[in-house]
Amino acid sequence: MAILVTGATGFVGSHLITRLAAGGAPIRALVRRHDDSLATRGVDCIIGDLKNKAALVEATSGVETVYHLAAVTIGGSGDLWETNVDGTHRLMEACLSNKVRRVIFVSSASAYRAPLVGPIDESAPLGGVERYGQSKAAAETAVRDAGRGRMETVILRPCQVYGSNDRTGYTGRLLRAVAGRYVPAARGSARFSLVHVDDVIDALELAAAVPADGPGVFNIAGPGQTSLSELGGEGTERRFAIPKWVLQSALSGRWLVWAIRNPNVRPPWRSYAPSTLHGSMWLGGPEYDTSRARTVLGFVPKVDHSKGLHQVLVQNTAPD
Repeated sequence: MAILVTGATGFVGSHLITRLAAGGAPIRALVRRHDDSLATRGVDCIIGDLKNKAALVEATSGVETVYHLAAVTIGGSGDLWETNVDGTHRLMEACLSNKVRRVIFVSSASAYRAPLVGPIDESAPLGGVERYGQSKAAAETAVRDAGRGRMETVILRPCQVYGSNDRTGYTGRLLRAVAGRYVPAARGSARFSLVHVDDVIDALELAAAVPADGPGVFNIAGPGQTSLSELGGEGTERRFAIPKWVLQSALSGRWLVWAIRNPNVRPPWRSYAPSTLHGSMWLGGPEYDTSRARTVLGFVPKVDHSKGLHQVLVQNTAPD
């Protein structure tokens, strides 16, 4: 039976394809256009997207396991809700019609509703803070409703993911923040949660292997929290403290400018209050409790944050 991956050309999806291809399983990918890099690894490419019901039915035919990673992340995109929520509904309908056994959905820690007081476990209320988090919470409902009593479903809620070939831009921003001559840090506690992409792929593989009576919802995070100061080195000459209110004001102003330029952005204003931050490299964020993933899935994050970021830096600077 084939494995289907949506979002196969994205950041996490491309790493998942590499891992699955190494295992020799027949892989199918739902892609907007033919991708030679997938085809050369023996991946069966189905042309279409989450708006195309016919393509979804074709893609899920003869499939046992679906990894659903496709999503729009930009809050100002008009396709965000159509893809993340309506598209997930359509995918689950196709999975039901083709009797797919298990769907593994990559949600996000952004699905949790404010106030965000850590450590946050899987029982915390959902609803998101921004439009992206709201869409992930709604998509989770679509997955659970479709699977109830008819299909096995596993939902993973990773915190901020970093690693090589990050097409979201986050890892690049993180590297720039810590690789310069000086490392800015908010005055006081500014620790945040990260998870390396390799650990996310481990969690996805474990989610496919967990017994049928174990599926559910799992937080996925790295080994403890970190900060810019820790990632940038412990030398005091490389750190300088900035009052949190200065950073909050600057980030709120940047958000307002973005919202003015992108009318679809929701919310149109952000305060960057600590209780609304899922994780900010500048201001910190909550810790996500992964004890359930450890107990049920056997998930243990392996990549230390400093070593993982250094690995990306070396890969980015290595000669071709």
